[in-house]
Amino acid sequence: MFAATIAALALLAGTGASFAAAPPTEAFTVRTFDGLELPARVARPEGRARKLLLFINGSTPSDESGYQAATFDDTGKPYRERHDTYARFLDVMPARGYAVASMAKRSYVYPNRVPRPSLDDFALDAVFLIAELKRRSIVRDESDIVIVGYSEGSIVASKVLGLLKRPPAACVLLGSATGAFDFTRKSLADWPYGAAYRAARGWTDDRIQREFERYRAMWADARAIDEDTYEREWKADSRRGIAPWESYYVMRETRVYDPVPNLLEAGVPLLICVGDKDTSMPLAQAQETYERLRAAGFTAVTLKPIADEVHQYRKYDVFLIMDAWISSGGRTAEFVPSDTDRAELARAQALADVQQAIAGLPYSGEPARGDAVMRQAVALGFDDPRGWFKLGLIMADGRRWADALSAFQAAIDHGYNAPHAAMTWAGHVCDLQGHRPAAIDWYRKALAAYNGIPVRQDQYGIVLDRAWIEKRITEPFAGLPAKEAR
Repeated sequence: MFAATIAALALLAGTGASFAAAPPTEAFTVRTFDGLELPARVARPEGRARKLLLFINGSTPSDESGYQAATFDDTGKPYRERHDTYARFLDVMPARGYAVASMAKRSYVYPNRVPRPSLDDFALDAVFLIAELKRRSIVRDESDIVIVGYSEGSIVASKVLGLLKRPPAACVLLGSATGAFDFTRKSLADWPYGAAYRAARGWTDDRIQREFERYRAMWADARAIDEDTYEREWKADSRRGIAPWESYYVMRETRVYDPVPNLLEAGVPLLICVGDKDTSMPLAQAQETYERLRAAGFTAVTLKPIADEVHQYRKYDVFLIMDAWISSGGRTAEFVPSDTDRAELARAQALADVQQAIAGLPYSGEPARGDAVMRQAVALGFDDPRGWFKLGLIMADGRRWADALSAFQAAIDHGYNAPHAAMTWAGHVCDLQGHRPAAIDWYRKALAAYNGIPVRQDQYGIVLDRAWIEKRITEPFAGLPAKEAR
């Protein structure tokens, strides 16, 4: 992995590659079919746009500018963090000559609104965004637009095709556009997630069997509940793993929705692009959709798997694939990279390697490995705040105090959605060095930044919440196991 990092940096230096400034944007508001107000924006390229890409993000509530929020306070204020896939799309595609339209999800702007949104609500929101784009003369008509749906947004995109009176120029599905599986008629051998879990995560057959049974039971139970039960009981049951913002109506329809009729009826050129290590929308699902379309006589569809790619599209290939496919009028998804493209491909791969390396690091006992990964993260400009927070914990465990403080500061700088946790740990590091005034300063910053998200630190038996931070202002932290200082 270190060699890959050096190669990426060498390519960047050799080609003079640079990262473009933020594209010029036009912000506006879309009034939905049911009277909600949703912020939207269009990012424009330099010069005339080749097409406008209407980007529909995945399931997590997200705004119009590349941020998501999985947690909200009681007033509906989001604790937002950068959504890497979404944000990179908004940066990269304008730099490649496309305008990009995006809109905040109603689940982001109105997180406490019940009944919660359905897939049809999200699809109609996109239709009303298209109407606003035409009203503002940003596009002439639908033929100027390519609809791009990521993850759950691929399902929504297929529904949008069925609602438009005029067809768009094309559609790109960064996902399988379905989560349906008939547990009553099919077995584990047919389940597309089984092979994905085995290949990407190394799961054993026994673990895959347990996961299959868990999903089968949940899908069966779903037939007998209503939204109130879903909100009050299912979300309170931690074994189900349901986020507070998730929708009963999306859950119910995702179980059975078939995108093929809408895709056939729309008849627009279609690109399905999925990573072969995707465990959220496995390649096997996309392959089945593709094969059913071809069997029905629809030839304007391209399936393009990406080797060693995950659901988050951490590699750069997806952008070159989309560009090649749109530029060729849907004839090919093959691309010939320029020197700058090769530099970006190498850098994205190196960043993905760093991400994977951080995920594989233990929190304790291997500071040397953590140090090597941190050096690479610094060299590449790694910008994942969760990764930096973990590196800070590893460096603190190894008594590498300066590196720990640097990593916690990087987590804060890159928008960690629990900044008080990074600030509290910075205070811990100062306390463990005997720098009490600096520690108190960090704790006070943490208290001011506390946003209601408690962060568990099971390796030390603590929870970073308001009570913990207040206690640290009066009592120094001394919680790390005794080790020889380094």
